[in-house]
Amino acid sequence: MTDHDHPPLGIDLGTTHSLVAVFESDGPRVLEHDVGSFLVPSEVAIDDEDHLLVGAPARTVRLRRPDRGLARFKPDMGQSTSMPLGDTVLTPTTASALILKELKEVAEARLGFPVHRAVISVPAWFREPQRKATLDAGRFAGFEVQRLINEPTAAALAHGLHVDGDLRRVAVLDLGGGTFDVTVLELFDGIVDVRSSVGDVHLGGEDVTDAIVAWLNQRTTALSIDPATLARRRRRAERAKRLLSGQASVSIDLPDEDGGSVPLDQQTLEQLCAPLLQRMRSLVSQALVQAATTARDIDQVVLVGGAVRMPVVRQFARRMFEQEPLPLGEVDQLVALGAAVQAALVDGHEALRERLVTDVLTHSLGVSAVQSWADQHYQDRFVPLLGRGTTLPASKAERFSTLHHQQNEVVLEVFEGERRVASDNHLLGTLSVPVPTHDDAEARESLEVRFTHDVSGLLEVEATVLSTDERSAVVIERGGQTYDEQARLDVQAQLARLKVHPRQLLPNRWLLERATTVVEHLAGPARDELDQMLLAFEAALDGGDMERIEQWRVPLSARVGELEALLQLDLPS
Repeated sequence: MTDHDHPPLGIDLGTTHSLVAVFESDGPRVLEHDVGSFLVPSEVAIDDEDHLLVGAPARTVRLRRPDRGLARFKPDMGQSTSMPLGDTVLTPTTASALILKELKEVAEARLGFPVHRAVISVPAWFREPQRKATLDAGRFAGFEVQRLINEPTAAALAHGLHVDGDLRRVAVLDLGGGTFDVTVLELFDGIVDVRSSVGDVHLGGEDVTDAIVAWLNQRTTALSIDPATLARRRRRAERAKRLLSGQASVSIDLPDEDGGSVPLDQQTLEQLCAPLLQRMRSLVSQALVQAATTARDIDQVVLVGGAVRMPVVRQFARRMFEQEPLPLGEVDQLVALGAAVQAALVDGHEALRERLVTDVLTHSLGVSAVQSWADQHYQDRFVPLLGRGTTLPASKAERFSTLHHQQNEVVLEVFEGERRVASDNHLLGTLSVPVPTHDDAEARESLEVRFTHDVSGLLEVEATVLSTDERSAVVIERGGQTYDEQARLDVQAQLARLKVHPRQLLPNRWLLERATTVVEHLAGPARDELDQMLLAFEAALDGGDMERIEQWRVPLSARVGELEALLQLDLPS
């Protein structure tokens, strides 16, 4: 069997956590990583010996040493932001590549064979640079990225909403750690037809944590808060937010010189979230308008993403749509499961031959042109050919003419966006079209410009000179590669230099970080006991004897778990 015969993966590359799934004979399943969890924190860090950490151990280090870790870089995808990490400078793209590489290794360890193909999810409202950056990150991680899928569409696939039945209108609200998307779909007889998608790549559950932290900061008498204290305070705010998903109120200990604790209840949290909820309401309204429907016409409401566990979010959905959202399931896993379904669809899986998934453009595509009104001429105007909300695949043509009789070339500039001034939008590419000149000062050449967009991200721009029937065309890979082959190899070589010490295998390095954190909270004989167990485990790791490593890892893990519970340490998994 060749590598291409192995099934492609479905990947949810999230702001806070990431997951990987595969479609098998009995349907999609999320793959568990070695530390007993499906969620891989989307974080990278370096330990005190400058070893690279990815996932759970990276989060543990970052919570103790914020200066040695990176997180929440997904919203900055597509930007050339420099993020120092030890002696290496990463970008959001290369940091995401490390997360994807970790997921690739998780999948290969669980499946027992190499995998090189994947479908990766993105927020529906990701623009062109962000989609390109996501594809590049996948390629740097060693994947052939077969398609990007919008997260709400993936969630709908995973939720089983594509089954046969009567026509239903469904609103999918996807609130993750750092992004919020709203998608309106119509479902009928095995077809998932996306009608609209809007969103915000800077709105998510982490913003709720930020609001709680800001509220706590207002309640302290300290003139300034050092980074370590702020990190501890954020950790307690995050824990309080999670606890409020299942109880009416919590008490937050302040980790500074003030001491004491602060109560936080659901009513106060809703007040803190009011500005965020208003932004969500505006986005839901936009999605409904673009889908030409109303909240009362929605048959089902689906909530996706870890942040929707908050009662304040469910209450928001209940009020907005005047109905109860579908019962919460594994909301963290839906996007990854749906990406695996999409991967199987791309792969032509027999079980899905009767299924069809459409999607829509989330941003308009068009050209720059001169527009006239009365005797006035306006340069640099954006003329959309495929408007946002257009169902894909799609093809549409418009006619344009030259400006004067001696014009021998038309340069079509292709833009993505919604601004009326073309240059305020994002330039995707250009197409030069030669045209014949004329002696008659009143003569003009006419062109038919056609945009054809398929579901995989390819946009063909075709221009035909009507008088000569001469055709010019260019294919723009929307979400395509932004690096040439040598640049890609250079980035992969840079990432390859970030090698991990043998003892930093995922289950071992995670246990080391947890044990180190627990030791710091102990004193006296309890500290000495755990420190000796930790030393024995480290010696076994350095010796490389797998049997001896396992001999010490099992009791150390059990003891660390007991002490975490006793100390009420909510360490990330």
